[in-house]
Amino acid sequence: MDNTELPKRSGVCVNQRIVETKHPLVAVLISLAIMGLFLLLQFICSAPYYFVKMVDAMAENDMDSALAFNAYVTNITSSNSSVFITFLVTFISAVVAALCYRFIFCKKLKLSQVKATCRQVFAPRRLGGFFLAAVSTYFISNILCSVILSLSESLAESYDMLISLSISDINTIPMFLALCVLAPLNEECIMRGMVLTKLKSNMSKTAAVILCGILFGVLHMNLVQGIYVIPCGMMLAYAALKYNSIIPSMLIHGIYNGLNYIMQFVPEDFGGSFIISILAIIIAGAGWYLLEGRLKPEDSGANPSSVTAVNDTVSEPSGMR
Repeated sequence: MDNTELPKRSGVCVNQRIVETKHPLVAVLISLAIMGLFLLLQFICSAPYYFVKMVDAMAENDMDSALAFNAYVTNITSSNSSVFITFLVTFISAVVAALCYRFIFCKKLKLSQVKATCRQVFAPRRLGGFFLAAVSTYFISNILCSVILSLSESLAESYDMLISLSISDINTIPMFLALCVLAPLNEECIMRGMVLTKLKSNMSKTAAVILCGILFGVLHMNLVQGIYVIPCGMMLAYAALKYNSIIPSMLIHGIYNGLNYIMQFVPEDFGGSFIISILAIIIAGAGWYLLEGRLKPEDSGANPSSVTAVNDTVSEPSGMR
């Protein structure tokens, strides 16, 4: 008798089928650990710069903490070096996230799969749908943000302070690249790549989408932004699951962030109007559904064999290509 040990599988046998054993709580804990490690990486990369700025502010103000803090905030918000630091930290995190995702979660990724996905998502109709999805989600986030900030004046002040410290001036090329290219690459590799891959293998797709959106809010590490980005996180998770790829979610994410630049040219009374925001959500949402939302990935004419199928056997799922 051959005593060769068979490979172990994570699951139980029911009627000669391997049924996956799901561990949702473990998946959530692993997801939080992944997010925490990347937040730690970003902190380590940026901490020396902000520490030096604080020490300088303390020295210039005779160790008066109140005056030093005001000087520190002024220096951070007016300094071009903070823009470079934001770009550098985002770049480092994006490179590490992309490498981890590619070589840990997508070991079996093939170039043919990436090409097949690109043929689907870069079709003009789908790109138009992605743009409208970003617009609709953007205005949903704006309404949520306005509602949250209206609840507490102190909360609004602390949020404005936090945003001014983290983004001193968006109207620079490095900041544009950080917000619209590097941040989508970084956060999609982390959230819709590593985290969503872990979640979808341990719970239903609906639960994975909702939970991924909530965790996306947690990643932003502040209450206001953490709440209003949840709808965006859910839309990005839905797009990634639909195409089994983070390419669509990166596109939508980049467009979503880029709308901050477009909205600078829109009159404040118009862009901040509740009625206009509701109309934008409805019109853009309907347009997204007609252009892309109701389509299946294979409707673009790509080779159906390129679409990952779900079978009855259990193995550790590969990441989304």
